[in-house]
Amino acid sequence: MYFLFIGNVPGATLCATVGLLLTFLARFSQFKRFKGWGFEAEMWEEKQQEAEKLVESLKGIAALTAREVMLQSIKSGRWGSGKRWEDHWKLFEEVKAAQAGLLDEDGQRKVRRSIDRWFLHDMAITEFGKLKEIVTKEVEQARQEIRVKFGNPVSDPMAFEAEMQLLSTLDKSIGLFELAGTEPLIESIEKWWESARKTLANFGIDVAMPSEVRSRLDTYKALESLPEMPVTKELIAAGVSGTLCI
Repeated sequence: MYFLFIGNVPGATLCATVGLLLTFLARFSQFKRFKGWGFEAEMWEEKQQEAEKLVESLKGIAALTAREVMLQSIKSGRWGSGKRWEDHWKLFEEVKAAQAGLLDEDGQRKVRRSIDRWFLHDMAITEFGKLKEIVTKEVEQARQEIRVKFGNPVSDPMAFEAEMQLLSTLDKSIGLFELAGTEPLIESIEKWWESARKTLANFGIDVAMPSEVRSRLDTYKALESLPEMPVTKELIAAGVSGTLCI
């Protein structure tokens, strides 16, 4: 600007040229390639950012694919399929090996958590079944008492309907298959049991959780609190049979 101000055009041109050259050299290291005065260039930083975004996208796809593959294996044909948990864990190792480099630690952790919930589901299913059996039996007993209480014909139809409706909420209680997608699973079972116990108490029926069921649920709850559930022969057997020997 100074050279232009004093009318020295050659000096101003020289300074501008040097400035542009220095700017180009400062940016030159960022280019992937440079083709000459026809000017075809690609910047390293831009390509690196694109590559990073692509890798992150592929990692997300890898985690989603691994999760769906595992859940399909675990959930398909659960009645009489002959699938055993050792097969599921072997498949998980194969999936990790096949997607090595894409399924990072965070992706593996999320997939593993989904598998663990179903592993726990299959271990706890027997205990949940015992609790459901107790509740179902007591609900039928309560219905019989309500019928006796209101007589035939029903002495108070509105009160009769209200009490029957209260019991019907236990008939519609969620099953363990639906609870398998919740976390923590054992706490969900405990909440369901407590709700059923309080409902039955309204009819003068007191139910208590069997000690052996309580003991196994406590064991499962401790396992569920771990970052990853251990894969042992005993737990695999429990996942197949639905009962852990303790």
